[in-house]
Amino acid sequence: MNEKSKIRTAIGLTIGVFLAAMEGTVVATAMPEVIMDLGGEHLYALPFSMYLLTMTISSPLWGKFSDIYGRRTIYVLGIIIFLMGSTGSGASNSMEFLIGMRIIQG
Repeated sequence: MNEKSKIRTAIGLTIGVFLAAMEGTVVATAMPEVIMDLGGEHLYALPFSMYLLTMTISSPLWGKFSDIYGRRTIYVLGIIIFLMGSTGSGASNSMEFLIGMRIIQG
């Protein structure tokens, strides 16, 4: 592995760790206020549980796909899908849409 590949690998892994850290800190802190603004107190647990459920179910599938199609391709695709879900979550104007975007994030 040459120096350029090592740097690109380190940058890619750093982006993944950064996204996971943001999920665990910023989103968890802001989510109660977002849910209150959307009027979804009765659905409070769903954004969290749907994210965890889809993440748990899809992890083995992503592993299998990375064996078939290559790790880099699937890693980049996973980051793109996660960012699309994050953007949708930030733009949500209803609890149903927020839950749907959290499913995409997972």
